[in-house]
Amino acid sequence: MARKQSPTSMRWIYPPDYDERLGMDAVGTSIIPELIVLGCQKYSEAYQLTLHRHMTGYEFVYLEHGSVTWEVDGVQYPTTAGQWFFTAPGELHKARFNHIEPSRIWWFIITDPACDSDWLNLGQQERNFIKAGLQQLPHVFRADVGWMSNLRG
Repeated sequence: MARKQSPTSMRWIYPPDYDERLGMDAVGTSIIPELIVLGCQKYSEAYQLTLHRHMTGYEFVYLEHGSVTWEVDGVQYPTTAGQWFFTAPGELHKARFNHIEPSRIWWFIITDPACDSDWLNLGQQERNFIKAGLQQLPHVFRADVGWMSNLRG
């Protein structure tokens, strides 16, 4: 099924030269090397999102509006506005029925801190501490909605 953009849908990605067709971990020319991609998308209708994984990155998806049910290893994770969905490197995941319901999401993928000795210029002990914390995150968690006001200015 080809992806189509509805006139009431919206999408932007940073870095602008990031190309998902080159692979889910294709790296663009970000000024933040640890950031693989940052994006925002408003879906006014169901949008195809099939089974995929990010081999070298942790993915965080924030649901601003709507509801989306995600699937990881056959387990469904329903999310509603104000919740985050999280996957670790290599985890196969998709939207339920391979389609995201109408919604607005923000997402970013960061590189694995344990795999890069220059990760945010942190030492090995700090990178290991962050990786241990990331590995303890549940697939779905709630966020303080105040962080969005910082993006909007």
